[in-house]
Amino acid sequence: AGPGTGKTQLLSAKGAYILEHTDANPENILCLTFTEAGAQNMRDRLQTMIGKAAQDVNIHTYHAFGKNLLDRYQNYAENLERRLESPIDGTAQFKSVAEIQKKLPATDILRNAPTKDIIETIGNAKAARLAASDLTKIAQQNIEDSNAISAEISPILENAPKRAKFDVAVAEVYQPILAVLAQYIAKDPITGNIERLANVLTRDLNLAIEKAGASEKPSVKLLTAWKTKNIEQDDKGNYRLKDYIANKKLLSLAKIMQQYDEKLEKDGLFDFNDMIEWTIHYLKTDQGFRLSLSELFQYVLLDEFQDTNASQFELIKLLTDYEKPCVMAVGDDDQAIYEFQGANASNLMDFREHYQAGVIPLVKNYRCTGEILDL
Repeated sequence: AGPGTGKTQLLSAKGAYILEHTDANPENILCLTFTEAGAQNMRDRLQTMIGKAAQDVNIHTYHAFGKNLLDRYQNYAENLERRLESPIDGTAQFKSVAEIQKKLPATDILRNAPTKDIIETIGNAKAARLAASDLTKIAQQNIEDSNAISAEISPILENAPKRAKFDVAVAEVYQPILAVLAQYIAKDPITGNIERLANVLTRDLNLAIEKAGASEKPSVKLLTAWKTKNIEQDDKGNYRLKDYIANKKLLSLAKIMQQYDEKLEKDGLFDFNDMIEWTIHYLKTDQGFRLSLSELFQYVLLDEFQDTNASQFELIKLLTDYEKPCVMAVGDDDQAIYEFQGANASNLMDFREHYQAGVIPLVKNYRCTGEILDL
């Protein structure tokens, strides 16, 4: 559904239709969106259609819904794995991470890094469903692979012919580099869907060679661009992969994240991303809780689905983990604006595949004049 085609109106009308044509109660409908303004807009529209019953429809942002489920679980479970009493505010969060940084060794690469950036990156990791232990595993594997690969490709680049033409560059430099990378390719990811370093480098280099070779006059431009992006020289003039500093930062970030999460647990607090992550954890580990919620939320309507991240989609899949769930998502893959928070417009395709869903394109724009649309 493109801009101005009535996505929010559609969701509201769908909710009204369900109440009119099924035995569902308002509380059996769950609508999720991304902003408080969007949630209120949906509720206002629904209220014009069905009146006061709109107040009983579950309309939330994803994180408010996560907080709602955490509160429900506090009253559901006899033995809580962790106290999740209240969300941490921004000031306390900043102070907590800053104190952890101060206690790092003086030589630590993130000791004097902007605290705000560290908090944001921890949030991105959690949104991607990566724990501190995952970050450690990724960094350690990358460092090991990077050191080994760098040691083998450095002599190749040191002896590379200057200003070589395409065929010579491929034969004497880039094919030998591919041969080195082939030794470190692995079928299994490091963790989750994080591939080994050699997998990514090989795929990108093969693509560069293929694209350059398909030209009428092949040049080394794309190959040089690959080299510039991925390889640098150290203070001794040896060639190495550019991820050296990035992985040192990642390793330090994992330590900070581990201590930060331990402090949250000790104080009974949780942060913005934990609202989703701990909800997922409880849904996975407590079947009774999950089944109760699945029975309650019989109809699930999802707004701006292109902006969902891995955690949010996982939450939806757990709530609808039964035969023939009633789920509808609307979205526009040209409007994915939350990529910095881990959103991925391919979720629209993942949704279709996961649910074997039908697809209905909305193509009529109700918002703009003909002149604007023509332009």
